Amino acid sequence: MMWEEKTLFNVCELAYGKSLAQSKRVDGDFPVYGSAGKIGNHHQYLIQGPGIIIGRKGNVGSVYYEKEHFFPIDTVFYAIAKQCIDIRFLYYKLKTLNLSNLNTDSAVPGLNRSVAYEQTSKYPPLSIQRKVAGILSPYDDLIENNLKRIKLLEKVAFIEYQLIANERQTQSFTKYKVEDILLPIKRKIKIQTSEFLRKGAFPIIDQSGKYVSGYTNEIEAVYTVPLPMIVFGDHTRILKYITFPFACGADGTQLIYPNYPNISTAYLYFELISLNLSNYHYARHFKYLKEQDIYLPKGEVMLEYKTITDPLFELIYNLRLQNNKLNEARDILLPRLMNGEIEV
Repeated sequence: MMWEEKTLFNVCELAYGKSLAQSKRVDGDFPVYGSAGKIGNHHQYLIQGPGIIIGRKGNVGSVYYEKEHFFPIDTVFYAIAKQCIDIRFLYYKLKTLNLSNLNTDSAVPGLNRSVAYEQTSKYPPLSIQRKVAGILSPYDDLIENNLKRIKLLEKVAFIEYQLIANERQTQSFTKYKVEDILLPIKRKIKIQTSEFLRKGAFPIIDQSGKYVSGYTNEIEAVYTVPLPMIVFGDHTRILKYITFPFACGADGTQLIYPNYPNISTAYLYFELISLNLSNYHYARHFKYLKEQDIYLPKGEVMLEYKTITDPLFELIYNLRLQNNKLNEARDILLPRLMNGEIEV
């Protein structure tokens, strides 16, 4: 069947999201989307799902698909598919249009709707669109299911931590200053954001909200010991528990590992998460983190926690590996299916 050349204007409407300040959000069941993806939840939705969200300001040209009802804020467009356009096919098509290259604002990155509308590509009949989407969507569905499993496993590990931490009044705990239990780690070269690869031998961990922000092949930048390690965002205060060899992004990451062998790194991770550093606003927070007091249980309790949680984090690691392979397989198929190179 013939694939027809069409502009983006011919296949969808790009509508503006609505302002929703964080202070006005009421926690609920509906995801809130900004240009960086999900940024929270709200008790009301603006758009019925399924839907497509496109970064308009900030993370220009980012594309997200949401099955359920959602709330797009004013830094994004949401796409309304026109007649004879499958919404899921449109999502995959948008991912191939390189909208991130259409920044038209020199001060603040921005996607101009008129410029986006001019982008052309080939579209098959609706029946073929649905077949193509049916090939690609199982990859994303499995990735999503794995992410849900990861969250559940992390929750189990956190609950095990809470069960121990809640016994501080009745069991033996030792008080430490964070600075006093840190093992000095010799820093390696950091990878500049402009050098991040979409694919590579080693994941890059930075202080952003993404668990993995890119990849590198620079072996000199990779940390292989001691693992697992905690990566702390000096500005964002985001903590990440890393169980695999990785490189650091050059944007204010600090590396944390306990200098006592009887301290579980996973337990320390949750103990650090429980600290409140929000009063320091925009600052380099590591110096404040090091001044905090934490309470750690006696060695046999730590060993029991490690015995329970190590298999959980091993499974989390394997699920992340599986997602990487699924992403790679989908990304190989995506352009070939979108241009009709593979017949369906």
